[in-house]
Amino acid sequence: MTSHPAGLLRRCAAGATIVVVLVAGQWVAPARASTPTPIVPTIEVVNEPFPDDAIAQGATFKVKGAGWPVGQLVQIEVCGSEARSGSSDCAVDAAQIVSIGTDGTFQARLSVVVPPSPCPCVIRAFGRDSTDVAAVPVDIPGAPNAHPGDGTVSAPALRRIVVDRVELTGSDTFATWWGAPAKRTLTFDLVNTGSVAINDVSVTLTAGPADDPNGFIPPVKLDRIEIGERRTMTVPIEFPALSFGTQLVRGTVNGTSQPTSFSAETTTHPWLLIIVPTVLLVQGLLLLIRNIARRRLHDADEVDGAVAPAAVADDALICVVEVAEPDPDGDPESADIVHRTLVLQSIQAVQQLVLDSLQVDEQGEPVPGQLIINTITVLADAEARVGASYHACDALCDWIEAQFTESEHPDTRALTLRRHVSPGGNTSPSTASGMGMVPLSVMVRAPHVRAFAS
Repeated sequence: MTSHPAGLLRRCAAGATIVVVLVAGQWVAPARASTPTPIVPTIEVVNEPFPDDAIAQGATFKVKGAGWPVGQLVQIEVCGSEARSGSSDCAVDAAQIVSIGTDGTFQARLSVVVPPSPCPCVIRAFGRDSTDVAAVPVDIPGAPNAHPGDGTVSAPALRRIVVDRVELTGSDTFATWWGAPAKRTLTFDLVNTGSVAINDVSVTLTAGPADDPNGFIPPVKLDRIEIGERRTMTVPIEFPALSFGTQLVRGTVNGTSQPTSFSAETTTHPWLLIIVPTVLLVQGLLLLIRNIARRRLHDADEVDGAVAPAAVADDALICVVEVAEPDPDGDPESADIVHRTLVLQSIQAVQQLVLDSLQVDEQGEPVPGQLIINTITVLADAEARVGASYHACDALCDWIEAQFTESEHPDTRALTLRRHVSPGGNTSPSTASGMGMVPLSVMVRAPHVRAFAS
């Protein structure tokens, strides 16, 4: 069978076309360029030295970034809850904004702060003019963690309790004024403002002076508090004995995403422990001043009496003087002695009688028939002034003693002087005297051992 030349040519052209296409396909394929892999921005926390290490203040994270668009502004911030809710999870107030260099990198410092949402925590960087975002996990000391059982809730405050209407009531009692423990009542409301019901909430309390309230108070525990529920708590508080001044109660609500603290204060004063000792001290000082003044006045009176004993005479004083003298009716040559009692109502008269008993003649001998004073008793009636009568007695004793000492009378050596104070003083009459008198002081002179010679 013979083929037509025209059909043969058409079949050859088709085969050539197929070959050319295959060859062209094999030739074009190697010439295609591969699509470049896009650069993903990154961020990391490093410990390597930074140029500003010498002047850095406070706890900071040292952050480095790479792969960022040149010239772009990037915001860096600490976030909680892995920044799942965006900026509401982040500490925006402590954020830093940096500019990317020509090599697409940056270095920055970021303060270590507790974010508004609980951990897991990250440092997030995002472009201010783009959708570029990068994050790196970090550990933040003291930051709360998401509580087990919160489920898929990702609100900024998962478990939040607000403390409302805190009051510390009560006042001091009479026992407190003496230093007994001061008792008060703490009242506060707990309100669940979070997104879930909260189980096992506890409130720890301490009480004491405002500058250091470290006294232990048993904690308050709640089994469960529903969303939006308000619970009023009442706790008795007792401050230690002898507490003084401002006292503080400090509390912390635990079991939430972030602990909540509150405080309340009162005052207590043990006034009687201050006033009573003060009054006693003042009274003691006044008594001491009074006694000193009395002693000085008494000493001044004694000095005045020693200078002028006659000036202290009192009309209510009576001096009873017992004397001995020769018997005027007997033989002048005999030594008969007659004892008499003289009653004198004047101190001056007693002084004159003493001076007369000390008279001597030109030869220094006692005058014949001279009186000999044996005793002088000073009496005072119930109307007499006690101070004046005692003073008169003492002054008279001192005066007599001085006169006998200065006298040249030969019998002065026989003088003995002693004072005797009656136990009753002059506050009540003495029936022994028979005259309604009270003996205040007695002076006794031993009898003369001599004969009444002419």
